[in-house]
Amino acid sequence: MFGFYRTFLALVVVFHHLLDIPVIGKYAVHGFFILSGYLMTHIMHQSYGYHLQGYRAFAFNRFLRLFPTYWFVLLVSLLIIGLIGEDFSRQFHAALTIPDSFRGWLQNLSMIFADLFPGQQKPRLSPPTWALTVELLYYLLIALGISRFKTLTWLWFLGGVMYMVLTHWLAHPYAYRYETLFAGSLPFSMGALVYHYRGKLSAVVQVYNSHQLLAVASVLLILNTAIGVTHTGAVFELSYYANFIINAMIIVMLLNVSPSSSLKKLDKKIGDYSYPIYLAHWQLAAFFSFYLYGDNLLLNPLQKFGVLLPTLLATFSLAYISIHGIDYPVEKLRWRIKQRLQT
Repeated sequence: MFGFYRTFLALVVVFHHLLDIPVIGKYAVHGFFILSGYLMTHIMHQSYGYHLQGYRAFAFNRFLRLFPTYWFVLLVSLLIIGLIGEDFSRQFHAALTIPDSFRGWLQNLSMIFADLFPGQQKPRLSPPTWALTVELLYYLLIALGISRFKTLTWLWFLGGVMYMVLTHWLAHPYAYRYETLFAGSLPFSMGALVYHYRGKLSAVVQVYNSHQLLAVASVLLILNTAIGVTHTGAVFELSYYANFIINAMIIVMLLNVSPSSSLKKLDKKIGDYSYPIYLAHWQLAAFFSFYLYGDNLLLNPLQKFGVLLPTLLATFSLAYISIHGIDYPVEKLRWRIKQRLQT
């Protein structure tokens, strides 16, 4: 039951970017990282295995899951930049320009922005793609076995904790705890730990009503995010790390929800929208901002909503095209690969 959750996180990122609501998108990105840590560890153990054939299948399936849709969105980005002009797109988002070098094209096509701070690399035809560079790094480490055993996963987790402590001790700015490749270590390792202790955690949850616990965790997520939005200093830092714990709790709760078959199918369909929504919203927002308000970038709150609403409609429409034209045909190939591996 992770589909609604993934798409909810993607929409939070959209609201963060287009309505200039502070913090919430960053909290959502860490929710994605924790979920990915759980899911990638799960499929390595349950579907692929730690052997050469499993590595190949995992890599190929990740490629099919991520890149066809991503390249489609890049084509849409190029079309939008051509329509609104590169001067405006650059002003709307500093990374939203056409690459003018081999390195720029290579980074955009590969989704690998080679920097300790991948978000500082420009251009990015899909601006949020820097976080996918982080995802790819930890996909690789998980496939190579960093979360294969509990002890190793705990060492990974402690390394992530030590990195965060070090950034505070050295008085590094917040960007070091969010935007660097190393900052992904803590949330990903937490997701992996949820996998390893899912049985014990589920036994605790099953003593209570899982739906009520999920509702409580969701309220805690909202309240904690509100604290992060409205506070700075030590209170914000506490909220920042509490967000990790709450998102991990939500994953445990969702593991213990038993949906009907129809709800399970709906959850899968809703979840399919999360990835293209995440990839395409900045570009589509630039398009509607340009055609609704010209080169005015100092939009008031009402005008921001005026951009948000058609952007959401267009983003869901684009996602629908991508899902039915790309994802579903590719999914059949991915399924055949899994079946071949299991025979």
